[in-house]
Amino acid sequence: MTTREEQLLQQFQSGEVGGFDAFYAEYGSRLYRFCYRLCGSRADAEDLTQEVFLAAFQGIERFESRASVATWLCRIAIYRHRRLKNRGENLALDEMPDLADNKNDEVTKIALESALTALPENLRIAFLLVKSEGFKYREAAEILAIPQGTIQYQVSEAITRLREMLGKMDEPKRKEKSNAM
Repeated sequence: MTTREEQLLQQFQSGEVGGFDAFYAEYGSRLYRFCYRLCGSRADAEDLTQEVFLAAFQGIERFESRASVATWLCRIAIYRHRRLKNRGENLALDEMPDLADNKNDEVTKIALESALTALPENLRIAFLLVKSEGFKYREAAEILAIPQGTIQYQVSEAITRLREMLGKMDEPKRKEKSNAM
């Protein structure tokens, strides 16, 4: 943990005036972005983000500083998301944020978003943690409480499946081009 994380955590744990606000300012937008990509809708992401911060506030004394705060918050988000999903609550994967490298290529973004939603949940979560949120494999493995080798496999498998799906989506375009010539 960094000195900044320790300071924010101490302010948050002690109930210091502004402690929660500083904690939220540091982690809120990143957590919301992760929740948004996990859930697929703004409303669900907002609800999940609030639940995570409430759970963090209620369980702050149990936080062990072996992992980073971001790792801990993402772990809470994943477990809460799975619990909501298992209860059948509204978790529509209808609007994913843009993940395409080329921000102007709407077709690519839509295709990638569609392909991401088609991935099995375990592969999508692993891919989002490592490739979108920038966690190291070790950190993602800690968040999911699985071996590092498993997370590496899941990310690799997600990439392979995304490439397959995106390739299939691109086939009609290639056929059009070849027919036009």
